[in-house]
Amino acid sequence: MNDRNMMNFITIADGVDMTDRFAAMLKQESTSYSTQSDYFSVFRDRTREEKKIDNCHDRVIDESWREKICEWLYNIVDHFCYKREIVSITLNLFDRYLYICSQHSTPVTSKLVQLIAVSALHITLKVDDSKLDHLPILLELSRNIFSAKHVTTMEKSILHNLSWKISPPTPFVFLQHFLKLMPKVADIVDLHTLYESSQFLVELSVCDYYFVGIKPSSIALASLLNTIESILAKPLAMRTKNLLLKEVSSITGVLYTDEIRQCQFRLEDIFQPGDYDFDINDHRKSPVSVAKNPPYTIEENRQNEVALYNVYSH
Repeated sequence: MNDRNMMNFITIADGVDMTDRFAAMLKQESTSYSTQSDYFSVFRDRTREEKKIDNCHDRVIDESWREKICEWLYNIVDHFCYKREIVSITLNLFDRYLYICSQHSTPVTSKLVQLIAVSALHITLKVDDSKLDHLPILLELSRNIFSAKHVTTMEKSILHNLSWKISPPTPFVFLQHFLKLMPKVADIVDLHTLYESSQFLVELSVCDYYFVGIKPSSIALASLLNTIESILAKPLAMRTKNLLLKEVSSITGVLYTDEIRQCQFRLEDIFQPGDYDFDINDHRKSPVSVAKNPPYTIEENRQNEVALYNVYSH
């Protein structure tokens, strides 16, 4: 994030009541923009039954398709230097639309899944920058397996089925707002480093099917808490997290729930195997990052999270 963008998010809530802003976003994430978990299980079961009947050998549509689509989306936004939040918004539309498909007998093929992804991305890009015509390049990047008519027809279906709810509150937005509530623990860590490191974990969560159905606010707070643990020394990290959770609870009403704690565990699990290396000045190399060797073990961090949960979950 450049300095100008950093200043934009630091001042985004100035002059606006934080409690009201959080209340609006928390309501949105639980109602209009909520996603349902594990819709792919419906497709897996349906495909298996169809194979038994038709003796076909088509590949089962599962969460691995979503992961590949997520990687493809990140490659596109990075290539054109778009903000990475676009991927999160696109996949929110993608997940909600596919959940609706799972509730009907709509045949879902690999080609249809790809078309939904391209169409959802096109919708998101038009909302982000309506002056540019992104469709020709998206068709080219999709190897022209779809026509412009295919995409526009699918867009209409997505917009209709999602009731034109296409601007979800993302974990990125929640993260920016949670940072406004960070305790003033001297100048131990600058917000730029904290944001970039937390953003990396948010970006990892976008690709992971586990987080479909998890509230964006939970993902954002879990990412921030894990980053604090990785950057600060253990005693200071614990104090900082305590102060942050008190402020979050006071201003937003958000408690440190088991959902947030489980998000932290999952983020630790998917971050460690990647062994990511990160240059804070060149975050385009990968989805953005925390220290390669964090100053704690997973077991130590989970003990800390259990202690926090016991204090702030009620």
